[in-house]
Amino acid sequence: MSVDTITDFQSNKDIILLDKDTFTEITTATGGNLGGEFATVTSNPETSSGIIVYDSTTGGLFYNANGNAAGFGDCAQFATLLGSPDLTTDNFVLR
Repeated sequence: MSVDTITDFQSNKDIILLDKDTFTEITTATGGNLGGEFATVTSNPETSSGIIVYDSTTGGLFYNANGNAAGFGDCAQFATLLGSPDLTTDNFVLR
């Protein structure tokens, strides 16, 4: 998985579309809210149990395919949001 750079994300206007064919560990139904599968951290994103993890210090967005196990499994960072904007579960749409 490559790392995309998002240069002008505005959390009050923009969304991030996640395809469940790529992000297979997400159990939330298509069109649903990530809820507990999303986590925001300020450091050490690899220690989070969230499936989608946002480091609000660096702007790094990570896919944690192995949940509670150490590290990210076969996955890792998939995007960087420049300026580290605020992100909530409302900024994601599943398809």
